[in-house]
Amino acid sequence: MSLEFVTYKFYWLFVVSILLFLLLSFRFFRVKHSALYAVIFSAAFMTTYKHGIVRADMPHITTFVSGLFVYLSVYVMFMPSALSVGHTARKLLKLSAYAYLSAMLWLLLAETGLVPEKVAYLTAKFTDKLYIPHTNINPLLSACTSIKNLATPESRDVVRTNYLPEKFTRAISDRTAAVYPWELSYLMDIGRYKYMPVPQAYTAYTPWLDAQNANFFADDNTAPDFVIMNMRTIDGRFALVECPLTWTEIFTHYSPVLQDGNMFLLERGEAREFSQGYTYVQEFSGQDIIPVPDTGDYCMMKADIPLNFTGQLARIFYKIPPLDMCVEFQDGRKLTKRVLAEQLAGDTLISPLPTDDASFLAFMTGDISTGRVKSISFTGQGRKFYSDRIGIVFTEIKELPRP
Repeated sequence: MSLEFVTYKFYWLFVVSILLFLLLSFRFFRVKHSALYAVIFSAAFMTTYKHGIVRADMPHITTFVSGLFVYLSVYVMFMPSALSVGHTARKLLKLSAYAYLSAMLWLLLAETGLVPEKVAYLTAKFTDKLYIPHTNINPLLSACTSIKNLATPESRDVVRTNYLPEKFTRAISDRTAAVYPWELSYLMDIGRYKYMPVPQAYTAYTPWLDAQNANFFADDNTAPDFVIMNMRTIDGRFALVECPLTWTEIFTHYSPVLQDGNMFLLERGEAREFSQGYTYVQEFSGQDIIPVPDTGDYCMMKADIPLNFTGQLARIFYKIPPLDMCVEFQDGRKLTKRVLAEQLAGDTLISPLPTDDASFLAFMTGDISTGRVKSISFTGQGRKFYSDRIGIVFTEIKELPRP
């Protein structure tokens, strides 16, 4: 168990323990309309709670605590007389609540541009005097720092660390482009940027969200002329399995025209056409090594990996540890990365499976000998939260020659 993990959990337990002590001291749970208050804020509270706990790092947990303070501040503003709080303490609590909510409202207005830039900049300059070395532990200071950094075009240029290669911008010219999977700072270099419905791949974490982006790339009326793409992911995932439906549509409609380091410029052209071959429907145990058919050009997979009862409870109240997929390639390589089980329920191009820039470029230019998958298996700490039975459908796919 890492020191970082212990620190985050200690911070979380400390804040909650102090909060429960105060609520019990004020007899919060004995007040008649406390239940009504809880109902009103239940959805917002659960959303903030999940945001903090699912990520489970200090910035996200602190965000949850800040949201909790907002809800409590609203309650304190309308504090019922039944609470066991003295007259002076009641005034101080209400004053603190008004001050906290006013500060949050001011920062919200500043970040949305409703406060003049000069005023926002002065706010940030003043707040910098209260600087804490790791600003992520204080979202108020972090927000002010962001306002200061984005106050002028000159400062925005200083803050930026990623720029679109000039040869990419020349090739795109006045045509449309989108970025996949998530580096949105490039939109500042594109005249006609097209947003995916879910702008960053890692936030399209359900099949429905993945399908919205897939439809975006499938439709000639909405799809961009170019896609700026790389193989970077978060949380050690397989880049092309993270959003399998979206990736299939990109592969179907786009081809590489330029490369710069680990970045590729894909251009929309004539769509690839495929024919469906044999389909294999099988059921496996959670511990099985699952062989992948290798008789077509490509192999599509649908995997039904349902949560068990423990997993369903964990998903509601906390989070499920990572589920890993171990891939054994035909050339003998083995690679284990995190997958989202729910995403695998849709059509997933499982073989060939590019895993780096070289194999991706080879795959996109017609070399399907690299990255052919021999077998897969599911492992990791999260495996025990899923059913022991896995339903797998493999479908052989052949690419039709272009006329």
